[in-house]
Amino acid sequence: MTSRSFLKEEIHKVSFFFEGYDYSNDLNVLLEKLEKREFRSLIITLLDRWRKALYMEFESEVNTFHDEAILTHFHIFELLVGYYYEDFKREAHEKTKEFLISFASEILNQRGNNLENTVNSKFNLLKEILVSEEASITTKINYFLKRHYLLDDQTYALINKLVKIRNSIAHGRITYKDKFIWPLPPFFNLTNESHIITSQISTMTARAIALHLGLDAWKEEWEDTHRSLAPSDEVLLQFIKNEAEHAEVSPSRLLNGEYKNITVFSIIRFFIENQKKCSVKELESILSKAIKELTINEENCWQLFLASVLLCDSEDEELAESAKKNVELAHQNDWYGYSNIKDIVRYFDYYGITVQWLYSWIRSEGHLKS
Repeated sequence: MTSRSFLKEEIHKVSFFFEGYDYSNDLNVLLEKLEKREFRSLIITLLDRWRKALYMEFESEVNTFHDEAILTHFHIFELLVGYYYEDFKREAHEKTKEFLISFASEILNQRGNNLENTVNSKFNLLKEILVSEEASITTKINYFLKRHYLLDDQTYALINKLVKIRNSIAHGRITYKDKFIWPLPPFFNLTNESHIITSQISTMTARAIALHLGLDAWKEEWEDTHRSLAPSDEVLLQFIKNEAEHAEVSPSRLLNGEYKNITVFSIIRFFIENQKKCSVKELESILSKAIKELTINEENCWQLFLASVLLCDSEDEELAESAKKNVELAHQNDWYGYSNIKDIVRYFDYYGITVQWLYSWIRSEGHLKS
């Protein structure tokens, strides 16, 4: 037996247990693929890029390196989709020909040589229009996700957000800001929620690498992350504008994201970031029942607290009182996750929103009394 064949024999006997989980099969699959020269460079590069992004996340103080971490995760997608690009073009060309054949035969009622000539003469032209030689990176990533059964409304929205952030970083968008949220970062960041998007993309790229390699790794972590993904802005806006639609969704279903993955938190985030598209009155219409009927606690506070702060200023006295009680209870039990209640006022001020009752409550030292 040669030393090389002996090495292969030994690889199949490798066991790998970590924190109570058996990763032996994944490790053996990975080692087997590393034996093949055509896979080796890509695999090592992908793992190295992900390791570098993870290092930047861990070493980042107040989001210092989050822009760079996002760029590194984006590079992972660029490497992955490049591997599948020929498959994408082949599939796109097949669909284009199928369309031409259907159109020529069923609409133009052509047969034989006439049908063949039409398809051949129009194929190159239509191919250039529908499938250019340089398809967008978003299209390529979505093709990869669809191929591995990861593409849905939530992942579609996440990729669009990632590409926009990447383009802003890569093309030097102006980053100056008049206001900051504590703790103050040493540099201007291009996204207000860099810690959220970095965490989501980190898990997504890990799962993408695993799927490309045929591994089970990161499956459960990705499923947990996927449940937290917000719906697309289009889905949220349609829901907000359709009073009949959101009237049918109970407060508990809204809290748990049981309808189109829409939650109280995702609605609040959309409002804060899109104040010109969504009014406070619309926000009250959607969230009034949730604030009045649901009991705030440590588990759901991350959803109900910011909504309650906003609605403390409502002209609906019953709604305002319920919201104020939520804020006071969350403050008493330190559920809201901020180091200081004053940071909430600064947070909304950063987005140009005045939370009048909370500001007055703090000025009158109501937060100290409670």
